[in-house]
Amino acid sequence: DLIEKEEFPSVKTHSVEYIAKKHGVSVEQIQSQLEMGIKVEKEHSKDKAKAREIALDHLLEFPDYYDRLEKVEEK
Repeated sequence: DLIEKEEFPSVKTHSVEYIAKKHGVSVEQIQSQLEMGIKVEKEHSKDKAKAREIALDHLLEFPDYYDRLEKVEEK
């Protein structure tokens, strides 16, 4: 369930399935958030793989991270 990051071997990125299981939500919910997250994170990095890693790291903390972010940005 873990993917090693090349630049930081001691830091791991968890899979969509692992994150869904951790939070008790569907894989589809995490996948949907991940798609939103990649778009958001590409504002910081043009590298899609790096944007995906960043998004997965945020989703590990909160399964609805990008919904929350969208609400905060609307205010």
